[in-house]
Amino acid sequence: PGLPAGRPPARRANYPPPLRFMAEHSTAAVMTVGSDYDFRNGLVLEHYARLMPPGRRLVYLPERRWPPGGPEWFLCHVFHDEELPPAAFTAAGRRYRIAGVFPYARLSGWNWYVFHRQPAAAEAAGQARSLR
Repeated sequence: PGLPAGRPPARRANYPPPLRFMAEHSTAAVMTVGSDYDFRNGLVLEHYARLMPPGRRLVYLPERRWPPGGPEWFLCHVFHDEELPPAAFTAAGRRYRIAGVFPYARLSGWNWYVFHRQPAAAEAAGQARSLR
């Protein structure tokens, strides 16, 4: 995974790597994840959640079920011809920063831009665009 410097190279859809990435960088054993498209991303995450490493669990939270501080992780899905997401944004009153980009092949799937919720202290360090 890398930071967005334009469009990622095309590959076939491969959803386990972003889940492993989130598990490796999560601050809690139970990882909460939200996204920009509850139905599409929710189905994929529910399917692959069984692949979490021992000691980790993924819980997808549709927007209507977000806790006051928002989920720890946020996924933004982008097809090849869509506008790229910002590097940082605010949602549920918290700041999220890009943590990784996971590309797909145009044959199936979509790019996932993985955002991580910043600690409350990081919010005072700068302003971010509101995505939701």
